[in-house]
Amino acid sequence: MEKAAPMRPAPGRKGASLSRLGVLAFASPQITLGALTLALAVHLPRYFASTLGLSLAVVGASFALVRFIDIPLDPVLGLIMDRTRTRYGRYRLWTLIAVPALAVSLYMLVHAPHGVGQAYLIGWLLLMYVGYSILMLAGLAWAACLATSYAHRSKIFGVYSVLGLLGAVAVLVIPIVLRRLGQSDGDGVRGMMWFILASTPVCALLATVRTPEPVASDHGGGQFALRDYWTLLTRGNVLRIVAADLCCAMGPMWMATIWLFF
Repeated sequence: MEKAAPMRPAPGRKGASLSRLGVLAFASPQITLGALTLALAVHLPRYFASTLGLSLAVVGASFALVRFIDIPLDPVLGLIMDRTRTRYGRYRLWTLIAVPALAVSLYMLVHAPHGVGQAYLIGWLLLMYVGYSILMLAGLAWAACLATSYAHRSKIFGVYSVLGLLGAVAVLVIPIVLRRLGQSDGDGVRGMMWFILASTPVCALLATVRTPEPVASDHGGGQFALRDYWTLLTRGNVLRIVAADLCCAMGPMWMATIWLFF
């Protein structure tokens, strides 16, 4: 049986692997993303309906419309990031750009007046999802540049999962603690969002200051046509991965939305 060739770093990836503290610093924005993912799935829809006085139909339609806009936006953001050239790097810059988009939109959503209209909700939700997508995509692409081996890639994404889980647990604990202190459910959601607001700039700065950004030389500024997306989606392995990811996410997310209602 022929022995497999050893894994080698991709062209253009320079520098040693990150230390353990370096991986923690780089992956720290996952705390924000994990916390925000859970808040969006579980707490914010009920907050808009119960505390702000919006109907469930308006809340559901607003989230659905924003997500349908966000789906084609992600490939566009990824394309723009890959073609960004600055002295500070690509993904370091975009990680910082995500901070004001998330901070402003989350503040406006959590402090929206009672009886706010659907247009207000859709506008700030859209900006929030843009910031969310930028932070997530920049981190994933940056991690691909940093991973110099199979083992290093596993370490980075393993820490990603742990910190994302810690962020989710943190926002679950905050409303419980505030309720024990005599605060309302609305105050619990606002406390949760303030945790996300505070963690976003801290984690983004920690990642950008402590982490190098090697630029892969194999990109070459190549162009591709929209038909290349269709070619990608006709590959059996790609379709199986997408279908598995859809099924893994869809069931828990459907349940999560109704946890606090039933």
